[in-house]
Order: sequence, then structure tokens, then C-alpha cells
Amino acid sequence: MGFHSTGRGTDREMMQLYYMAGASSLAAHIVLEWVQASYQLVEMTPESLRSASFLDLNTLGKVPVLTHGGFTLTESVAILCYLVDLNPASNLLGGDTRSRAEALRWLAFLNTEVHPAFRPLLARRGPDEADAGARGAAGGGPGG
Repeated sequence: MGFHSTGRGTDREMMQLYYMAGASSLAAHIVLEWVQASYQLVEMTPESLRSASFLDLNTLGKVPVLTHGGFTLTESVAILCYLVDLNPASNLLGGDTRSRAEALRWLAFLNTEVHPAFRPLLARRGPDEADAGARGAAGGGPGG
């Protein structure tokens, strides 16, 4: 695991965002920056997702995970809503009920439809798998 800190705020206020490349953690990272939150990034690997300490945070062994004091939250949309609720002046989900509902509709669509469609492209692969995928895409693989 790697740690990166913004250095803003105090340790008591510090949030931690557990993330891994390609695992839909970027939106939460953007919102943390947007609202100028005090936070640490905790970079995870496939191996560290299976560690006992991480499984204590999220028994599913998935990221993103946000911790804030003694509170732990999983799932991108829930994390985004929590960050917006902590920072209402940001208006990141709109300034009224209908705007918020529309923003949540798009978040749900991205989370349930778009991101899963890109998962095969974003998944970490070893060099042999990446080479095989490139050959297959270029027509040089089986059936090509």
C-alpha cells in the first residue's frame, strides 16, 4: 500500500481514500480535491485488497473505500454523496431537489451501466495477457 497526503487540516479531520487504478475511485478523488478536503490516498494492489486489515474495512475486498474518523464508507455513489453533504456550499449535486435527483440519476447510470462496460479495458493484466489482447484486437489472435 502507498500513502499520499494533501497535508491540509489535522490528523483528526483527515480522511483516507483507498483506491486502485481502474477501480472507479477517480470521482471521489476529484471531489476531495474540489472541496479542498484534508485526505490521504492509500494506493491498493490486488494483493493488498485481500489483506486482513483491508478486509476489516470492506469485507468485499473492493475499492473505493473512504474512512473519516471512525466511519467507513464503501461504494462510489455513497462516497460522493457523503462528501457533498459534508460540503454543501460546493453544490456539486445541484442546488435543489430536482437538480440533485438528476445528478444522482446520472451517477447511477455511470455506476451501473457505463463503468461495468469498461471494466475489461480497465482491469490490470499481466504482460502476457496484455500482449494476447493486443494481438486479438489486431486480428492476429485466434479466429483473427
